[in-house]
Amino acid sequence: QLAAANGDTDAARTAFAEAIEADPTLQAAWVGRASLAFDEKDLAGALTDLDRAMELGDSTDLRSNRATVLSAAWDLARRSP
Repeated sequence: QLAAANGDTDAARTAFAEAIEADPTLQAAWVGRASLAFDEKDLAGALTDLDRAMELGDSTDLRSNRATVLSAAWDLARRSP
């Protein structure tokens, strides 16, 4: 999360992947990776990671984040020809 906060997305992506590999139940890593994906306009990746995070434990924050991703996807779909 520190790497992501400092703008080092490559290091953050690597750290989140390593954390998930080491402990696939680490919800914070799934959420962090989803955040990176969303920031990079990878809405499908963000949604997939948020869905996995929600499988590990539901929360209002996760539902809100998922709604934000779905809203962005809807906006993108409406603008596409």
